[in-house]
Amino acid sequence: MNNTKKNKKNLLTALSNEGIKSHRKLAQGGDISYAGSSCDKTYKTKGTKLKKFIFIIQDMSWLYDHKAQFSLGIMYLSTKMKEAGVETVEIYDTNNYPIENIPEADAYGYSAMYNTYQDSVRTAKIIKKKYPDTPLLIGGVHATLDPTNMDPIFDSVFVGEAEDTIQTYVKDFEKGECKKIYYRQKVVDIDDLMPDRLCVPEEYIRTSSIFAGGDEMTTGGATTVMFSRGCPFLCSFCSSPNFWGRKVRYRPIDHIVKEMKHLRDEWGIRQFRIQDDTFTLNYKFIKKLSAALKPLGIYYRCSTRVDTLCRHDDFSQLLWDSGCREIGMGIEVANDWVLKRLQKSTTVDQMHKAVEQVRKFPIKIRFFFLIGTPYDTYETMQQNIEFIEKTKPDALAVGNLIAFPGDDMYIRAKHHGIKAMRDESCMNIGQHINLQPNIERYDISVEEHTKIMRVFYDYLVDKGYLAGLFSMQGNSALAQINEANAVICNSSTA
Repeated sequence: MNNTKKNKKNLLTALSNEGIKSHRKLAQGGDISYAGSSCDKTYKTKGTKLKKFIFIIQDMSWLYDHKAQFSLGIMYLSTKMKEAGVETVEIYDTNNYPIENIPEADAYGYSAMYNTYQDSVRTAKIIKKKYPDTPLLIGGVHATLDPTNMDPIFDSVFVGEAEDTIQTYVKDFEKGECKKIYYRQKVVDIDDLMPDRLCVPEEYIRTSSIFAGGDEMTTGGATTVMFSRGCPFLCSFCSSPNFWGRKVRYRPIDHIVKEMKHLRDEWGIRQFRIQDDTFTLNYKFIKKLSAALKPLGIYYRCSTRVDTLCRHDDFSQLLWDSGCREIGMGIEVANDWVLKRLQKSTTVDQMHKAVEQVRKFPIKIRFFFLIGTPYDTYETMQQNIEFIEKTKPDALAVGNLIAFPGDDMYIRAKHHGIKAMRDESCMNIGQHINLQPNIERYDISVEEHTKIMRVFYDYLVDKGYLAGLFSMQGNSALAQINEANAVICNSSTA
């Protein structure tokens, strides 16, 4: 018990890390810039062509189906690596095969979040023991937000979007000398960036229904796509703007149509999960996109903010016409006071208006709630229940707060009333997962906090809302929406 407390205390010490604070500061201006950031430390490689690269998929047992809505990031990187001359890029899924049996490659890579980092370290040590001279790379959100504190088992750390820096690494590998840290030096051009869907088995691309209730709008399965990068908001529980930046970059609509036609005609897929953080952020973009998608005969699911749906009376019409059959709304909690502390600046009234707007059409509604926060009370759990009873959503996804490095809950933990964080954290709420908060609060015990969470949990189980796949997808926060192509918004503190 004492060791556990000591570990929690050590973890909280990292909350004052200046590197993380500086990332937060940079994000407030719009785009994150690493100009001037460099690393003089290098290491030697074989000095031969990098022919084979393997991405490691960490333990995802906290998901019902980790193959569903599989990460596009690896596929984008594969595209760029093959452009740079790498012959084979593939994945090795430790959820299906023991890490001890991993085949040999020229280099191995990880994309890590906070809650997959420890398993990344564990499996990396096994690979290094088996292939001691083979480089191990790590990137993703966790590496970006705390690059100098990565375990030394990793030979190179990639900070920020890595489509350009991975190509630099491929060249450096052949020269025989690579950097310990690769910083993104410019904004990645996503105008003509296509994911390499051939680098993973088909079951990671073509998945079962993505719609509430397991509905299928057509045959052929479903897959994921992304139309933009960046999030202008600074919600206190999300580190997205500190990875992508706060300046939203949109792919050209003709390029989006090209990808959708390719998936429809070559793969036979006409159902899509759009992974953009806030799909309805830019009204002008959605209006043009709707006109372009309407003739394609496709169907999709998206996620968004409630306040953007309230802003234009024809939003739901545009979405329906373009094939939208389900909208996920970042509710988080049905309490205005707590919403302010989460830095969303949405209101319960806007939630009701958004539901009313969408219900003009037979579009399914999925709510995203967030519990396990330092603001959970018996009252807020009951308010969530009452809101659900009034609005009758088709599906729910419930997240369990993790204070990610780079988000406000992590940086200002004491301000939010967070005393410590659990080392083995899980962001999901489900019947296959033990219910407990990922944080320890100053005001109440972990046991009392669990009792509060259970009020909502028991209701969800009783109503059948926790019978399927649920993960935290909400990325909403505080802002006024600018309809220009590049959107930057300002946040206020709680």
